[in-house]
Formats: sequence, C-alpha cells, structure tokens
Amino acid sequence: MSLEKVVIVIIAMRLIDITILFFSRKLTKHGKLVRDLLMTLVTVAGISVLVMDLAPRLAKSESQGITKVVEGLVGESQKVVTEKLEAVEITKRPYLEDKKVAVIGDSITELDGQTVKNVGPIVGYQEVFRQQGATVVTYGYSGATYALYDKNISGSEHRSIYDMIVKAKVDFKDVDIVTLFGGTNDVGRGSALGTVTDKTPATTLGALRGIIDYVKSNNPKCQIFVFTPIQRTDRDNLQEKMEATALGIMEVAKSYELPTDNLMENSGITKESDNQVKYMYDKLHPNSDGMALVGQRMAEVIEGTME
Repeated sequence: MSLEKVVIVIIAMRLIDITILFFSRKLTKHGKLVRDLLMTLVTVAGISVLVMDLAPRLAKSESQGITKVVEGLVGESQKVVTEKLEAVEITKRPYLEDKKVAVIGDSITELDGQTVKNVGPIVGYQEVFRQQGATVVTYGYSGATYALYDKNISGSEHRSIYDMIVKAKVDFKDVDIVTLFGGTNDVGRGSALGTVTDKTPATTLGALRGIIDYVKSNNPKCQIFVFTPIQRTDRDNLQEKMEATALGIMEVAKSYELPTDNLMENSGITKESDNQVKYMYDKLHPNSDGMALVGQRMAEVIEGTME
C-alpha cells in the first residue's frame, strides 16, 4: 500500500470519529455505548480496506513470504552485529596489507591461539597485525630469555631466544617487518643485563644485539622494531630491574637507529592505571583484551615510521 492511501484511510477514520463524537454527546442516554459501537464498525471497515489493498501482495508473495521474512530478520540481525563489531573494530592501517611480519618473543608472544586453563582461548597481539592485512609468523618461546641459559644463575634450564633465532638460523629473507618483544624472563631468571655495547649472548643486551645483527645480515631490507617488556606485578621486587632492562633495551635499539617503544609505560597496562587485574590473568601474561592493547600500541609505533 502506498503512503498516500494509508494517509487517506487515517484521515477518513479521524473525521468519522469526530462526527460520531459530536452526535454521541447529544445522546444523554447510552451515548458512550453508541459511540463505542460505531467506532468499532469504523475500525473494522478501515482494517478491511487495508487488508483488501494488501491481499494481492500477500497472495503473490505467499510462496516466498516466510523465506523473505526469515531472510529479512537474519539480515537485520547481521546488520546489528556488524555495526557492533565495527564500533570496536581496530583502526585499519593499510600499510600492512600484503606485508609479512615476524614476531619474536617469549610466552606472551607464544600465547597467540593457545588455551589457558581457567582462562580460555587467548588471542595474541598478533591479531592486530592480521586485521591490518599482514601475514604473521610467530617465533614465541615460553620461559625464554634473550640471554643464553646459565646454570650458575638459573635454578632450572630454560630456552634462549638467541638460541632459537641465531643458532637455529631462522630465515627472514621474505619478511618485511620483525618485532622483538622480550626481556621479562631475563629479569625473572636473574640474567646479567650487560651493557649497551655488549656483544656476548650471555647477557640480555648482548644477546639482543646478536639477534639484531643476525636479522640485519639475513635480510638487510626488513624493518626491525624493538619493544620493551610490559609491566608485571607477580613479583614487586623486580620492578627496579625491569625498568633498568627496559631502558637498556631501548638504548640498544637506538644505537642501531631502530624504532623502539617502552611498553612498560605505553602498553596501556600499568600499575598506575590500576587495570592489570582487568587485562592480565596472572599479573604477568595479558588476556585477550590486554593483548589487543599491546598490539594496538605496537601498530601505532610501526605506523609512525611509515608516515
């Protein structure tokens, strides 16, 4: 039915209603009853007009009516869902389209796609890069330090990122971007920090320098981004060494003129913000929401070099 017809029917019913109201007031007895009866007849007549106008359309669409209704409802539901997703969608960064990103780190990097008991599935910070169109390759090693394992320091044997990358001779020749995101295990296991000019993989900064040298020699064209660890509150006595390690990591990156960022301060997960319970499930590892914050910050740093 056209809008004009609907308007005409409504106006007609209103005029009749006014007329009936006028005459019913003159009936001192049973006036209300008469008005209600007449209005019922008018309403039925109006509905009949609408139904008669719609009847041909209903008959024509009877065979596909239910399907149309279902499709319409599904379509509207999907539209609502899409709108909600778009409302929280990570900002697109087209420069990562068709880029291959290699992410190197410890358990926080390895957690992508893993399921943690009593927590559930973890979507890693890598997802931010994927949403920008990048292909991501993960080199994450749970419990690994940058520095080589030292039995004189550590009470239990653990892996080293230096071993897993340099000694394993990982090939980065087809990689566009490499991110380095480690160091928290070096602090937790008591690895020697070393100096900015250190070249021995026995120390945290010496191992980091060795990894950077290896990646640069394997693929001089790839871009390397160096990120510090995020804050941890599982062991408060480590805070001072965590800060020293973060500063040392950034100094090494600057010595190579590589982009770097202090995620201890800029990840969005900080003790000062009092949100670590919300974004970390054990005061050390981020949950999926925390990972999204970390990934967003990394993406911002990467984007800043492309402008």
